[in-house]
Amino acid sequence: CRFVCGGCMCGCVPVAYSLLGDLFAGPQRNAASSGLAACMGAGMLLAQVYAGKVGPRLGWERPFVTCGRACVAAAAAVALTVREPVRGGKELALREIVAAGGTYEKRLDWEGFWAAMTGNRTNFILILQGFVVSVPWGIIFCFLNDYLSQERGLSVEAATTLVAVFGLGCAVGSIGGGYLGQVTSAVDRRLMPVFMAGSTLLGILPMLALINCEFHRAGPVPC
Repeated sequence: CRFVCGGCMCGCVPVAYSLLGDLFAGPQRNAASSGLAACMGAGMLLAQVYAGKVGPRLGWERPFVTCGRACVAAAAAVALTVREPVRGGKELALREIVAAGGTYEKRLDWEGFWAAMTGNRTNFILILQGFVVSVPWGIIFCFLNDYLSQERGLSVEAATTLVAVFGLGCAVGSIGGGYLGQVTSAVDRRLMPVFMAGSTLLGILPMLALINCEFHRAGPVPC
């Protein structure tokens, strides 16, 4: 069940970003994407905190039931409140076609995917970077709590609190990074990779401290 659930959730992510592309024009997409990333991180954070606090007292089944109900409620809210956008309606190159009543019918196929990968170096670098970067983030959100409680000697509750602090930083970084990325892109789009690489390199230092330091209690300023 967890395998199927994880596969379905991962399959929703590219669809959600594609939906954002049809809801927001180019200049607003960086901020919208960072907001979506922050919400996903907040969801994982709250679920982990809830499981870490409630699981030891009420059993490991309770967090699964509660999170499942929350997912169903969120899906129902999206289905009832979000309208299907015009496909490609926010693209500058398609506005005349959409305004004239036309529709964008092109679909991505393997031939188009291969052409985009081999014919555009920017696409190739972005997709390669996405594959590489997704692995450590997945490991962090899945195993950081277990690592802190089993390898660093913290209690489950203290490890959960420390993960909550980490997740809060991720959310703030996503929102702030989205805003700064929007500003950077408006100045010069070529600066965007420099900004992303620099912020990622700076994030290595606190991550190393979180993994290697000895913690005796958890809180906003753990020590």
